[in-house]
Amino acid sequence: MYDLNHKVRFINVSEFPMDISSSCTFLGFICGIISGNFDIKWVYIDDLIRIVRKLPDEMKELFEGFNDISEKFNVDFYVSIEGDPDSMPEFIKECY
Repeated sequence: MYDLNHKVRFINVSEFPMDISSSCTFLGFICGIISGNFDIKWVYIDDLIRIVRKLPDEMKELFEGFNDISEKFNVDFYVSIEGDPDSMPEFIKECY
């Protein structure tokens, strides 16, 4: 189903039994992955709206968490969000 480079660690978040709609839970999940894998430099998150079941306007805490994690652990985040770029909140526009 997925064809990724063998160096990429693909994680299907829906396979884990947790309420991922909570920003705190999702950020904790990301921190757990980073703490267990010291060599992570990039985190790619595809279709964030589907994962956390929130609208872009409701994701400020999440993006602040991405920024904090990025600065502390030198990890870059690449996040895809469906929608019109012009209608995204300012805190998301600052990221691209």
